[in-house]
Amino acid sequence: KGKGKGKGKKGKKGKDDGELGPEDKLKRTTMVIDNMRDELDYRRDIARRSTASERDQVRRTEILERELDTQRDDTREIASELSRQYKTMQSQLAVTVNNLENKIIILEQKLDRTEKELRESEAEKENYKR
Repeated sequence: KGKGKGKGKKGKKGKDDGELGPEDKLKRTTMVIDNMRDELDYRRDIARRSTASERDQVRRTEILERELDTQRDDTREIASELSRQYKTMQSQLAVTVNNLENKIIILEQKLDRTEKELRESEAEKENYKR
């Protein structure tokens, strides 16, 4: 009976009935484990790269947001300064216009006096000729 059992075991080791022996199972399991480790390493590497890329993108986004805020602040300051300059120029123009209007009034008054004096002078001249 012992020999029959031995032959049965040998039959199980053989590749004829599709079962693997312990050494083959160990090799296969080792290969599967190695493949799984390689896959795990590959996925960890991808995860590390993704995380690093995400961090880089977050940093870039923060930098761009700060630059945008700075540009917005600069734009507001420029707009404010231009508005202030415009109001100043408008006030200066109003003063200049007012001064010129006053000069016109003064010159018109002088012209009126001069024309009156000229008429009076011409009238006196006419009176002397007669």
